[in-house]
Amino acid sequence: MRVSAIARNLAEVARLSDEDILKKLKLLGVKVERAEFEKLCRKQWRASKVTFDLWQKRAFRSQQVKDPASWAYACVVELWRRWLKDVPCAELIELDVMKGYEIYEEGQEQEAAILWGEALEGVVKIGRDYGVKNLKELEFGVNVSIYDWIPEAFEEIWSQALDDAAWMERRRDMAAGLIECFAEAEKSTKQPASARPDSFWRMAMAESVREINEGEGFEALFEKWLSEDPTWADGWVFYADSFDETPEKREAILKKALENEDLDDKGTVYMNLGNHYRMQGNDSLAEEYDLRGKEAFSSGGFARRLGLNEENSPEDLKNSFDNILGKLLKMGPALLQEESRPKAEMNTSTVQARPMPALDSEVGRKQPCPCGSGKKYKRCCGS
Repeated sequence: MRVSAIARNLAEVARLSDEDILKKLKLLGVKVERAEFEKLCRKQWRASKVTFDLWQKRAFRSQQVKDPASWAYACVVELWRRWLKDVPCAELIELDVMKGYEIYEEGQEQEAAILWGEALEGVVKIGRDYGVKNLKELEFGVNVSIYDWIPEAFEEIWSQALDDAAWMERRRDMAAGLIECFAEAEKSTKQPASARPDSFWRMAMAESVREINEGEGFEALFEKWLSEDPTWADGWVFYADSFDETPEKREAILKKALENEDLDDKGTVYMNLGNHYRMQGNDSLAEEYDLRGKEAFSSGGFARRLGLNEENSPEDLKNSFDNILGKLLKMGPALLQEESRPKAEMNTSTVQARPMPALDSEVGRKQPCPCGSGKKYKRCCGS
């Protein structure tokens, strides 16, 4: 079935009453009562599976409707949306994700965050209620990947959560749910910790905990996670960056990270130490660690971050590079279009630079950034 045909059918079915949808199903040879329908849906988490079960039991093959299976599927999706709001459905989650992107592009960022929050909770609910352990089983059938959407959703929900403690708690619980349900499957892959999706989920959870408890519980989470996997370079760096106001502790955490010979990305840790010393005014140490970082990257640190090493088979290498190439190819047309667009000449007499906040200014982390970006101070110049 073509996506365009499905979308068209879904839009048309959405305008029908419940009674008319049941009549349409009956016209397709599918007769079902609400109680039976709800029972079927509670056993599944995909509308396509429910449609298949009903399709197998249909009384006759309809000759009156073009693409009857597509229409039956649209009817099942719409009835599920109306009748079983408490039961997660993978297709409805996907539709909400795509709707979120649509309204986000229209400038409705808050509405998109709300829609994506509900979708994320649906993903976790499928994992918990149906024992789904691998997030790949919920992968979308459209251009966007569920793995790419989840970080974007967390970022948008963050903006919502800064002004609402209840949202921050929901954000924490969403991340904890993803870790609970799907992290083990991600750990079983050959990817290093910093390159796995659950690396981001952990940081999102810890970030939310820090906001809710003003640091309480934050350190305990990282102590636990880093003891379980001391090779997680991004975890050490994220943890260290949380102590900008206590440089000694930040330095100690980064140096402790480097004690692990199997650290998956030493280059990143070295470079962060270099930046740390630069902020402390120690340029000689900053240059030393910058150099170590560059050497670590050039000696294979980047390859290890992608999950590649001498033990990988040719197929592993091909799959990793194919994945990177695919993402670059998706970016290509937009970049080429931007490059070919005529550049307007800048009139320096009329362009005003955004004022940077004074170093001694008192700006709350949840207040708009004084630079005029429109973002919260914590997510802009105060990051």
